Amino acid sequence: MTKETCYKFIKTIFTYGSLVFVIGLAAWIIRDFCMIDVVIQGQEMTPTINEGTTGVTFLWHEDFQRGDLVLIKQPGGQGYAIRRIIALPNETVSCVDEVIYVNGEPLDEDYLDADYVKKMQRRYGYFTRDFNEVELWTNEYFLLGDNRIAAQETDSRALGAYTENSLKGKNLILLSPNFEVIK
Repeated sequence: MTKETCYKFIKTIFTYGSLVFVIGLAAWIIRDFCMIDVVIQGQEMTPTINEGTTGVTFLWHEDFQRGDLVLIKQPGGQGYAIRRIIALPNETVSCVDEVIYVNGEPLDEDYLDADYVKKMQRRYGYFTRDFNEVELWTNEYFLLGDNRIAAQETDSRALGAYTENSLKGKNLILLSPNFEVIK
């Protein structure tokens, strides 16, 4: 091997090695600081998102709005969960006769699967148990699961309001079983 061939070989290895390092560093930064991957465990968001579904959500987001799906840290630090924003800071929320009221007005929950709601009402006699009015403070959000029966112990009805700092991401990009963006 000539000196020139050896130099080209070392230069090629250095060039490709640097490229692999930069790509690896960028992937690590994105993976650990820009997004969170999730595997849905439990039935709290069924049928919107089924158990076993995998996806990612990005840590940066715009303002949170009613109806947004958000990633929250599970109580006790046992992973993450997805819940839906029902009420925003400085609002009141309650449920009477299975109707959610925000600031005294009935909430249109067109994101819920009407057939699924009826099925659960037939099976359990209710879908959303009534709860007394909750007044949210500045920076507090009221979150519910889309499957109100499965989520009744793991959303704001049992755990209280969530602060904006506890909302880790907005919306969800589902990777399996089908690629889909859920808002």
